[in-house]
Amino acid sequence: VNMVMKSGTNKFHGTAYEYIRNNTLNARNFFALTDDGMKRNQFGATIGGPIRRDKTFFFFSWQDTRLSQRPSSANMVVPSAAQRSGDLTGLPDEVHNPWDGVTYNAIDPENPTGPRLRTQLPAVGQPGGMDAATQNMFKFLALPNAEGNHSIFQTQIREKVPEYSLKIDQNFGTKDRLFGSFFMQNDETPIGGDPSNFITLSAGTQFTVHRWTFGETHTFSPTVVNDFHLTLSYTRTLFNSAQGLIPGFTWSEMGAKIPVTHAGPQFMNMGSDVGFSVWSGMPADWSRHNFQFRDSLAVVRGSHEIKVGVDIIKGYHLDAEYWNTDGAYSWGSDRTGSAYGDLLLGLPASFNQVSPTYWTGDRYLRMFFAQDTWRVNRKLTVILGARYEPMQNWKSREGEQVVFAPGQQSIMYPNM
Repeated sequence: VNMVMKSGTNKFHGTAYEYIRNNTLNARNFFALTDDGMKRNQFGATIGGPIRRDKTFFFFSWQDTRLSQRPSSANMVVPSAAQRSGDLTGLPDEVHNPWDGVTYNAIDPENPTGPRLRTQLPAVGQPGGMDAATQNMFKFLALPNAEGNHSIFQTQIREKVPEYSLKIDQNFGTKDRLFGSFFMQNDETPIGGDPSNFITLSAGTQFTVHRWTFGETHTFSPTVVNDFHLTLSYTRTLFNSAQGLIPGFTWSEMGAKIPVTHAGPQFMNMGSDVGFSVWSGMPADWSRHNFQFRDSLAVVRGSHEIKVGVDIIKGYHLDAEYWNTDGAYSWGSDRTGSAYGDLLLGLPASFNQVSPTYWTGDRYLRMFFAQDTWRVNRKLTVILGARYEPMQNWKSREGEQVVFAPGQQSIMYPNM
């Protein structure tokens, strides 16, 4: 990405601004019951001028964006208080308990349309009893607040994006101009949710950019100019789990025998055919470092403007991810014939747990170009050029990279 930054001049100039969007000023959607609750403020300032007249100049800019918005309501189905205690009254499906071989909420063969038989599941600790970890999980799940066991909730959207940039220019006579610049951005969306209701959890992200650039333009003659740039850039993307908002809401603390693979907030990922789910956010750390050297030489000879240059990038990245490292549960209805039965008896349809991944890589990109802009006459300009840009793959520092190498056979997977 090429970024052009303003430079200061021999006079001081500055600006200040703010753009406002607010729900009190915006019209409500015709079909919505309430406004969107939006509060968006984007404000900033710039100032530039001389440090030494005709020699040294500066330009500084700052901008901040703040967003707060109320989205439309979310709706999930959760078990009632009676259902959480094992009362199956009113549920349509029979529950075939594999732990004790008994069918609960069974249809009475002598009175098929009458009251069901054995509508109460055994308590935790009793033969064929309900799952203790699931009961502990219910402590962090709010009861229904609408008809049909529906839970209606809202999660506020928040975001803030501060940005800063500074550029210094220095003139060394008429043939050399040196500059240095710095840019920083921090885009943050915080984690959110109600600590008493885990289905409201929302993940957070933080995107950080730092970029330092140094450049020098040297004029050999009016027809020969060299432009040099050196850039160091750093980006980091953090994905944060909201699980930490609810102390005790981890599988190990709720009684499930799942090994803990890392420190910090865990990734809670589960869903049930009853009608609720949670995605607390996957903890991850993606870092990118780039060191770039770029130089171009422009020469004017008659009707020809010739440019040649080189662009070399040394890249490094680190990926640390915790995808399903804390276990991912999915409850269906195939184990007992009832979504409530599978959930209450602790019989998931699937469980998945993955080891944390940590991978680093290095890469060199070497690019060369040459171009001739030939002005044949006032009506015709011909541009001829060539660019050499071989694509090179990343190389893992841990030696764990998987690539296709023609003519070579894997020693780890000989059948490949």
